[in-house]
Amino acid sequence: MLAILDDLNIAKTHWCGLSMGGMVGQWLGANAPDRFGKIVLANTACHYPDPTNWHTRIKAVKEGGIAGVADAVMANWLTRIFASASRK
Repeated sequence: MLAILDDLNIAKTHWCGLSMGGMVGQWLGANAPDRFGKIVLANTACHYPDPTNWHTRIKAVKEGGIAGVADAVMANWLTRIFASASRK
């Protein structure tokens, strides 16, 4: 992330990190606090003791694209009723 900011000539920005993005945000805040005005973290953790789910998800995306994980990921974030109503 820092290299991307550098390439875009962005000296300081804000970060909103959800889930894995929150983990990245924690690292950024600890290692480059001067690069961020605000860091907002939600639905995240500081450590995943068992990376099996992430490895499974990465494999599924590599094999089938986002469609390979979309339903499972959406089920983690949205209720069935809300997701069904949103598809209409």
